[in-house]
Amino acid sequence: MENERVAAPAGPSERVYIVLGIVCAVAAVYFQTAVFGPLALYFAFRLYRLDATSTGVAVALLGLLSIGLGFLYPAYSNN
Repeated sequence: MENERVAAPAGPSERVYIVLGIVCAVAAVYFQTAVFGPLALYFAFRLYRLDATSTGVAVALLGLLSIGLGFLYPAYSNN
């Protein structure tokens, strides 16, 4: 019972990293993929280091997906 983890609500810094990670992941699809994609991964790493493990992994997967889509999106757009 001593090693039991209790889920605590996200603190202010965690919320900021979550929002910035998601915004950077979405921006990576449409703008500067090489800049915003790694930024999303950086914020995911920061979340992971703050012991928000599941949220950090989710933002990291979203960042990786956005990098892939960001590099593929220009190939399929009609602009």
